[in-house]
Amino acid sequence: MGQRHSDAIAIALGAVNPTAIVHALLRASDEIRNSPEFAGTASITCDDAFRLMVHQPAHICRIGELDRSPSQYINAKMAVARAHDADQQRLAEANSRKIAEIVAAARSQA
Repeated sequence: MGQRHSDAIAIALGAVNPTAIVHALLRASDEIRNSPEFAGTASITCDDAFRLMVHQPAHICRIGELDRSPSQYINAKMAVARAHDADQQRLAEANSRKIAEIVAAARSQA
């Protein structure tokens, strides 16, 4: 029995820290990929311990609501798209400020 089986049992008992669960999933993925039986992505996605671990963050994040309600799924996608656009805008503004600083510094040295 690998570490992923112990992690899966512990997580299934009611883990609520998504970061810790993700770290366990990464370890499990590595464990599966490094096993002699590894045969591609299906080896990971069909592994019972991995699937059990994936279930817990889906449960604590109420993913079932997105599955049952197309409007909630669409609203979540739209919210992520808006946040992404805002992130891109902030990045573009920061880059513009940095370029302006570089140009001003170059001009002052000339």
